[in-house]
Amino acid sequence: MAVLGLQQPKIFVNQQCFSFWGRLAADRREAFYAAIGKPPEDIFPLRFSVHSKFATGILTGRVDGFYRGGGRGRPPQVEL
Repeated sequence: MAVLGLQQPKIFVNQQCFSFWGRLAADRREAFYAAIGKPPEDIFPLRFSVHSKFATGILTGRVDGFYRGGGRGRPPQVEL
């Protein structure tokens, strides 16, 4: 998960950008589910990849939901 915090992947749906890292407001999470047209349990875990033409380093990963930092050595929390 720490690597996910460095990567901070985003997804673009219907000209909207959604991030999975940082405390995402409930209305933005709902907007994401509406844009995808599916409930959380049908979306997560979400696997992603990027073409090496557009990025370097780690090019694939998995997102289990919307992450927010745990702080002070605690692991991040995942919200759906």
